[in-house]
Amino acid sequence: MKNYWTIIGLATGVAIALLLFNWPAHAAQRTTCTAFGVCVTEDVMSANPHIIHVDPDLSEAARERERAWLLFCDPTFDRDQHGVEHYVFKHDGCEYGRSK
Repeated sequence: MKNYWTIIGLATGVAIALLLFNWPAHAAQRTTCTAFGVCVTEDVMSANPHIIHVDPDLSEAARERERAWLLFCDPTFDRDQHGVEHYVFKHDGCEYGRSK
């Protein structure tokens, strides 16, 4: 009976070790959006999904798109009868990222 529990313990230890040390790298697309609805989607390949590597050129392009969106849409807040603030835009479609 003692050997049975030893084998079960070893098998459990090996299974845990395989799960911890052979965890696959994560490959995915990550979409990041600003508070004003401008979104950037990028491919991410990292062993840790919480570490994001941002290309500086991509960041500059995203900032330029956000500037264009802000100039076109001119977002402001309006408070409804319940006190909840909602965005109000100068043009239709701005809530979906339209900037032209």
